[in-house]
Amino acid sequence: MKIKILLALFAVANILAITNVHAIATPASCQLYAVNQQEANNSQFFTVGFDLKVNDLKALYQGYDIQALAIHPKTNLIYAASGKNVAAGKPKGHLYQVDGKTAKLFSIGSTGFDDLGDLAFTPDGKLWAWAKGDGLIDIDPHTAISTVKMPVKVAIESLATLKNKGKIFFAALQQQDSYDLLRYDMDTNDLKVVCTGIKGKAQDLEIFSEELFISGSDKGLYLLNSKKCTFDLEIPTGQFKKVKGIALPDNACQPNGTPIFKSFPKSGSTVNFGKVTLETSGLRTIAITETGNANLLLNSIIEGTHKDEFKLITPTNITIADGSTPKALTIKCTPLDVGQREAVLKINSNDPAQSELTYKLICEGIEDDASKGTINQIPNELLLRAAQLLEDVRNDENSAPGWARAQLSDDITPIYRPDLPELGHKPAYYNIPVKPSGFIIVSTGDHDFPIPHWNFTGESPVQYLTAKATKLDKKATRFYKLDALSYIAEDQESQQVADLGDFPRKAIGIQREWLNQEELSETTAVIPESENGAKVESDVRISGPQKFAFEFEKWESWQEYKEKSAETNRVLNEGLRYDASKEWELISLTEQYGELLSAGESYQLAILPNKRVPEIKLEGKGAKFVKVELLERSKQKLPSVIEIKVLDAPSDAEVSFNLSLIYSSSEISKPIKFVVATKKQIVELPQINLELDSLKVPNIRGNWGPWTTFWAGSHNDQRLYSQIPKKEFNNSSNCASGCGATAWAMLFGWGDYRASINGSGWQHRWGLYRENGGYGNNVVAPKNMTQGIRNVSWEIRNDISTFCWDGQGATAPWNMSDAYKYLQGRTGATLKTNYNVLGISTGGLRNRARDSIINRRVPAIIGTGWFKHYPLAYGYSWRRKRVNLLFWSYWKYQRKFYVNQGWGGSGNGWISARTWFVGQLYHN
Repeated sequence: MKIKILLALFAVANILAITNVHAIATPASCQLYAVNQQEANNSQFFTVGFDLKVNDLKALYQGYDIQALAIHPKTNLIYAASGKNVAAGKPKGHLYQVDGKTAKLFSIGSTGFDDLGDLAFTPDGKLWAWAKGDGLIDIDPHTAISTVKMPVKVAIESLATLKNKGKIFFAALQQQDSYDLLRYDMDTNDLKVVCTGIKGKAQDLEIFSEELFISGSDKGLYLLNSKKCTFDLEIPTGQFKKVKGIALPDNACQPNGTPIFKSFPKSGSTVNFGKVTLETSGLRTIAITETGNANLLLNSIIEGTHKDEFKLITPTNITIADGSTPKALTIKCTPLDVGQREAVLKINSNDPAQSELTYKLICEGIEDDASKGTINQIPNELLLRAAQLLEDVRNDENSAPGWARAQLSDDITPIYRPDLPELGHKPAYYNIPVKPSGFIIVSTGDHDFPIPHWNFTGESPVQYLTAKATKLDKKATRFYKLDALSYIAEDQESQQVADLGDFPRKAIGIQREWLNQEELSETTAVIPESENGAKVESDVRISGPQKFAFEFEKWESWQEYKEKSAETNRVLNEGLRYDASKEWELISLTEQYGELLSAGESYQLAILPNKRVPEIKLEGKGAKFVKVELLERSKQKLPSVIEIKVLDAPSDAEVSFNLSLIYSSSEISKPIKFVVATKKQIVELPQINLELDSLKVPNIRGNWGPWTTFWAGSHNDQRLYSQIPKKEFNNSSNCASGCGATAWAMLFGWGDYRASINGSGWQHRWGLYRENGGYGNNVVAPKNMTQGIRNVSWEIRNDISTFCWDGQGATAPWNMSDAYKYLQGRTGATLKTNYNVLGISTGGLRNRARDSIINRRVPAIIGTGWFKHYPLAYGYSWRRKRVNLLFWSYWKYQRKFYVNQGWGGSGNGWISARTWFVGQLYHN
């Protein structure tokens, strides 16, 4: 009885609230109202003013799933409606009124439809909505009683109406990864397609004018130009990125008085065109509206240093009639030279309070990347470095299978680093494709390893990004490398259009002294043999610290990363520079002291592939001990090389000679120094580990030996899995399933595949993968992604506590060992993890991964970037150069890992052997 009375009182209170709702709610003011969706259904209201200031209204409604907003054209009262993805106890398809100051919700009632995609008022004050699966409905804004007016079942996501005439609706018809913009006149029954193939998902639309729309999406707010069918401007929304509903008042922006000038962006702002390739143009739009009660008269002119490189597309004299829709003022930048171009747009108006308005115009002229990337414009020393690597591995079918006939391509592209301001506009790398397959990336300086990334097969990062952008109807014109395995492409307007790998995180509190610490945290999980599929408890041993000594934050945008990453990444870049310095020092010392050659040795020296065959010039006493000739290999369709054969050696003292290549009378190569060793035997102590910094008189003695390469099984053994995209298949989260779970799935799948091969040593560890990923019959783990592997990945993802971070699935290193839970009840295999809690790469961790590949022939999970990516390393390669100090000799090494990225087989390749994490699997 008490429960019934309480329910009755609640119902009466709700009716009283509805009765007084119009007296309580504050109308909207002249600004854009929006609702942001946090997680699945938590709704947060905010506003954006004409000055682009974002205001958090502090009202978070957990579980409400507010999908739509609309503002009454006469009263300025704000209305909101919920979708179907509400929490338990919250109503679906419900109509609310929203307070214009506090965003407090007032319940009006149920519409009778579960899922309302959007709301819109026509000028007559009638409220319309799109009910998903039912069609266009009208709603009584006082009672929420609704009626279907147009039964249609198409996937309309957004609805908007013209503010000043008839019943003209604009709607976004959602396709798979794009949408079409439709215009429907209800009075004439006329339906037109305005735009097709607009990329993304339109969560909501609001009309700024019939030409300009404000579009809400999962990535923020944008200004959509319906004439060009492109996004003209990103509207900053601060921390609010998943915008579900937007509404702009009409009457609230029409005070009585004289003509009033309003623009978006506001007067005094900088209009940035970004990077624009020479001999092309970039466009930007300023939306201007009259918010008073008289015609607004405007006269525009462009002045300033580079005024001739900016041009108004629209007339310089325009009139915006009182009550008419806003006008779009479009400006074009056509840079005539490289560098920043500047001018000022001045607008004279008859608004007495704003008679002169100004906007700073800037754009950066850049050369065409296609011409920059020709083989003739890359520095010769970088081209030679790539050519020499190709020669070093040409006949090495273990390290570079398929490169016996390979050649460098002339389609060379510069790659930049936004976090290295000392480079300015100069490239940080060059991407050199290799024919018929593969690529080599060379670094332009000591900010990274001389050759940080290469692969003997597949497409290069630039080729991948270009193709990905093209699929999105975008053009990639500039490329960036963010860390070991992360790349980004942007268009000529400096907007990100494609990515490869996860976006970096912002580190707060990382300290310079950490670079000198070998701080490890070790976790060991031992799984006893399971019987008959029964789950058993595991003995888990953990040692070392288990928390970060700093904080993570997300970058709000690609633009913010470019502007601020230099300071944030400073310590990390210093660590990378230090690790790479050992290889750069060897290059420098070799140039200074010469390449050592011994009797009987043969050395092949690459030459520039973009030049005619050079003449050879030898100088020095050592020349008489060698035979040097040009090997022309045109019949084999290979570039020519210089072969140096050491015929004899001096008996007493080393002798040197210089080799120069004459390509033309005006182009002679820098002399290359060689030293012919004596016949005396050198005492070699390879285990002595001396750093070059500590040597008083360092001398390089000995050219690089061949690469020694080890593989954990064959390439065919690899399982080519990828992450599960958000909201697809069994992934119910708002982010991808995460690289940590994918790495473990690939490693477990590798072990399961090996268990199917007699003599592999893994036969008794069957069951790492069971039918459909469960606990059923034993089957061999598939090579490529299946629903069973998705089930495995999702189970591991939950075991290792992967969480959503800025749209990505992130896993803390100390949680990676919890993957042992997946092994319980399936197999008796064990796993072990080791990591550096500071995210600093260390030699000890590299050696653990190395030993797994070399000694046990088992791949190892490693960590690249900074707490960023977990690929699976299944190849390890090293080579060495002998260094002499007085009568002693020791070795310096180059080391590489070959990684399976977990991207379905794409993006794999050789990278520098650095890691801050190691995850291993044992068959016991």
